[in-house]
Amino acid sequence: MLQLKSFIGEEASAYFSQIADLRINTFKEFPYFYEGNFETEKGYLGVYFKSQKSLTLLVFDGDKIVGCSSSVPLNEESDIIQRPFLDSNLNSKDYLYIGDVIIQKAYRERGFLRKFFEHHENHAKTQGLKHLVFMTVNRPHSHPRRPSDYKSLEPIWQHFGYKLMSGMAVKTSWLQSDTLKVENNELGIWVKG
Repeated sequence: MLQLKSFIGEEASAYFSQIADLRINTFKEFPYFYEGNFETEKGYLGVYFKSQKSLTLLVFDGDKIVGCSSSVPLNEESDIIQRPFLDSNLNSKDYLYIGDVIIQKAYRERGFLRKFFEHHENHAKTQGLKHLVFMTVNRPHSHPRRPSDYKSLEPIWQHFGYKLMSGMAVKTSWLQSDTLKVENNELGIWVKG
């Protein structure tokens, strides 16, 4: 039986290994090519576990985690994530940042994506935050490693009311699984509210 459970701050840290494993295996594929490990995940997930205002949503199939989505007030995120907002004179204290939206393939199209967004939007309201944002990596349609059956998720984000913020992007780098080198990447920013 599938269950969606929510956790605030450090409550989710008990599931670190499963969350990290899910993230590593999901994001090493196109379009992210993120070559993660448990050390890098400790740093990334630590932001959520340390926050008193973060929300982590986990989908369980029995004891196994098959879906994860997390959010934290944007002003608690790294300078790299906040930079485009600060450079555009936008107050990062007005935004809830959704860091992950992951559902294993076998469990998709069961309504969990909608539930994730509903929970984050309700969480933003309880925190008095006006907007929600998340980021997706920009890859050209002609990318040589793009799977032939890959479908862009942009229509889904638009369906849930999110819009790409024009002229804003996060520039960052990470070790990539396709090249095994640290590569520069650009993330588009989606906003609602």
